[in-house]
Amino acid sequence: KSLTHIPRPTIRQIRVGELFDRILILFQPRFKEKGIQFEKHINPLDLTVDADMELIENVIINLILNAIEAMEDIPAARLSLAAEKSELNQVHISVTDNGKGISDDVLEHIFLPYYSTKPNNSGIGLSLSQQIMMLHNARLEVTSKPGEGAIFTMIF
Repeated sequence: KSLTHIPRPTIRQIRVGELFDRILILFQPRFKEKGIQFEKHINPLDLTVDADMELIENVIINLILNAIEAMEDIPAARLSLAAEKSELNQVHISVTDNGKGISDDVLEHIFLPYYSTKPNNSGIGLSLSQQIMMLHNARLEVTSKPGEGAIFTMIF
């Protein structure tokens, strides 16, 4: 239970560029080691979002770790981190990979606590990520096709 306690978010306006830079510093050595081509896109460049920097960073870290795992043994692995403002004035932050993808039957259960398709995995990462997003009055969505990768989108 203590693992799943999420602190109340401290909401402030954060620059998405700063958020992405922090993530890149953390993951750049791993991307290089695993031969993952990384891209980031922010539109507009000065895009901001009202959120708790550390909690949202945790969500993105979890999504990237999952993506890296999904791209194991994928030649020309590519990962993209993108942010944009939608026509409805929402901020969308997405993590896209060209990994194994997720089957429809797994997609149905992917955000359930303790659900995992991997041995020795707690199955709380995506559930916690979804809870963090709900604490921000936001949501986390996924689209995927087996063999084509996945797109996880955080919608604020």
